[in-house]
Amino acid sequence: MNSKLGYTAFIRVVNETIPVIGLRSLGGGLGRGFGSLVIIYGGSKEENFRFKVSDSLGDKLASLGFNVYCFDFRSNLDYSRFNEFGLYDRLEDAREVVRWVLEIEKAPISLMGVSMGGSIAITLASELGHKIKNLFLVAPAAYHRDAMKPEVKFGPQFSEAIGKGKSEENWHESNSFEEAKDVWANSLILQFQEDQVVKRQILLDYWHNIGIRASNQSQNIRFRPLEGSHNGTYTDPQRQEDMIRAIRDFLTLPSRVFTTHT
Repeated sequence: MNSKLGYTAFIRVVNETIPVIGLRSLGGGLGRGFGSLVIIYGGSKEENFRFKVSDSLGDKLASLGFNVYCFDFRSNLDYSRFNEFGLYDRLEDAREVVRWVLEIEKAPISLMGVSMGGSIAITLASELGHKIKNLFLVAPAAYHRDAMKPEVKFGPQFSEAIGKGKSEENWHESNSFEEAKDVWANSLILQFQEDQVVKRQILLDYWHNIGIRASNQSQNIRFRPLEGSHNGTYTDPQRQEDMIRAIRDFLTLPSRVFTTHT
C-alpha cells in the first residue's frame, strides 16, 4: 500500500462481521492531515470490492492527507448472497462502520459516498450532524423511499421499488433530499458530464437542499462537474486524479461558498 500503514479490522453487524481496511496517512499529504474519511461505494456486486477501493481511490486519498477506511457491505462478501440484502442493510452496515470510526478517532470525520453510496452518506451525515465535517458526494443517486424498507432486497423487489423500466422515474419521491437539509458538513458534489445513470437534476436537488436546516453558518457547499461517464471511479487513473484535484481545491475554499466550477 505504498507509504501508508494498512491494517484490517472486523466490525460486527447484526450477527455477522464485515471487514474494514484502514489506510493511515504518514506524511499528512499537503503538509497537514485532514483526519479520517470513510468511503461508501456504490451498487457494485463484486466480491471483496474493498480491495479495489483501497488500492485505487483510497490510496490516493491517503496520499492527500486522510486516514482512509474502506469496507465491504455484507452483500459483497459472497456473490451468491447478494440478493439477501437491500439498501436498508447497506445503510446499517455503513452506520456501524462510521460509528466505529468515530469511536476510535474521537474527532469529526469525513464521508465519501459514490453513486448508491451517496444516498447512504447523506442519511448518515444528516443523522450525525457536526460529527461529519466533510461530505464528498460522487455522482450521488436517489431512490424512491420504498427502496429503503427493510423487507425490500436487491433484485426484482428493488427494481420495482425504484420504478426501473417504467416510463416515469420516481427518484423525486426520495427521502434523501429532505435528509440533505439537515447536513451540517461542508459538502462537495461531483457530477460526471456524460453520466447516463444518475441524472444531473438529482445532483442539483441535493445541492439546493444541503444544509437548509443546519445551523452551520460557515458551511461550504460546492457543485463541480467533471469529465467522464458514470463508471470508472475505481479503474480510471485520470478520473481519480480529477477527483483528488477537486477535493484539494475544495479543502482550500473560503467560508460560505455556493458556486459551480467548470
